[in-house]
Amino acid sequence: MDDFVDDSEVLYRRLTASRNLYTLKDDGTVEIHSTAFGDRDFKISVDRAKLCNHDPRYTMGNESGIVACLVAGQVRDIKNLTCSETKDDLQVFRIEVKPDPLLHNPAHAEIYGIPDFATKSAFRRLCRRLAQLAEQGQWIDLSKS
Repeated sequence: MDDFVDDSEVLYRRLTASRNLYTLKDDGTVEIHSTAFGDRDFKISVDRAKLCNHDPRYTMGNESGIVACLVAGQVRDIKNLTCSETKDDLQVFRIEVKPDPLLHNPAHAEIYGIPDFATKSAFRRLCRRLAQLAEQGQWIDLSKS
């Protein structure tokens, strides 16, 4: 099993229709809500496409919805993500993607901040940026299959 996620790797994120995480627009585009990338532990679960045969249905499972595709290098390129408790203690985050295989899902990986996010504010900004990346990139509609 690979112990590093290459910058060129595609990552899949499941967005289920039942949770209202996105809106399909009449012009064929999608609006992805930042809550689509939320996580109470401030680490975002994704699947590595190459470890699930580039099949988004692997990530979607039996659910209906869309699979957002992100590229690891673009995720790591998210810059200027900061947080400060006071004006003198500005904290700058670097975004990383690491393999995190699970017993039932060897393709699992996590997107997280270095240092770890201690508050929701910076993490929410990361979620907004990931939603923007996903809207601009590829996404696969599996709501009809």
